[in-house]
Amino acid sequence: MTRYALYRFPALAEPSPRDDVCQVDPALADGYEAGREIGYADGRQAGHAEGRRVGLAEGLTEGRQAGERAARDALARRFDSVLRTLDRAAAALRDVHAQYCDARRGELIDLVEKVTRQVIRCELTLQPEQLLKLIDGALCALPATDEAPEIHLPPEECARLAELGQVRADGWRLIADRALQAGECRVRAGGQEVDAGCTHRLQACLEQLRDAVESASDDANVAPNVVPDVMSEAAGADDEGRTAARRADGGP
Repeated sequence: MTRYALYRFPALAEPSPRDDVCQVDPALADGYEAGREIGYADGRQAGHAEGRRVGLAEGLTEGRQAGERAARDALARRFDSVLRTLDRAAAALRDVHAQYCDARRGELIDLVEKVTRQVIRCELTLQPEQLLKLIDGALCALPATDEAPEIHLPPEECARLAELGQVRADGWRLIADRALQAGECRVRAGGQEVDAGCTHRLQACLEQLRDAVESASDDANVAPNVVPDVMSEAAGADDEGRTAARRADGGP
């Protein structure tokens, strides 16, 4: 008699691992789930710690950079404010310096004029014959005439010239004019008049001096250094002029 074996067909689908675990041992499945949860928790904790560490580092870097930018901006604004203040102060200082130099130039010109007039007065006091040379030069510039020329002089100089014999010999008419200052002299002859004094020459010299000082003051470093020296020299000349005047008046 023939024997037959029981045939089993293969399964159409593979069983899932979970089904295998469940089928194998429920306790093992529970352990698997617990281990997976623990792994997830550890991963989350480690990821959180790593993310926090990286975030702190990046935040610290970004915060430092932002703080540096803010500090630079604040310093730049403060520096700009200080610069604007310094610019205003420098402009005001330049204005004050320019006004000071203008005032010193004016004082210089006034002092030179004062000293020059004193020197002229002293020279004419000590040497009145110098006026004769000025008058002769003026008469040469006038047309020839038979009438006696009129010599207008300050009273003091008119008196000194009256003492000279040449005035009487030449037939000049001396006229004391209180409106004239020392060194001024006007000669009239033939209906014309010539200024034979020193005033117009002095004014021309002062104009040249004023132009020279103003030209020199274009350099900001010239005026503060040059003007005091000139003022000192002019002050010395002023003392010499006063000494000569005292000697001319008979003083010590």
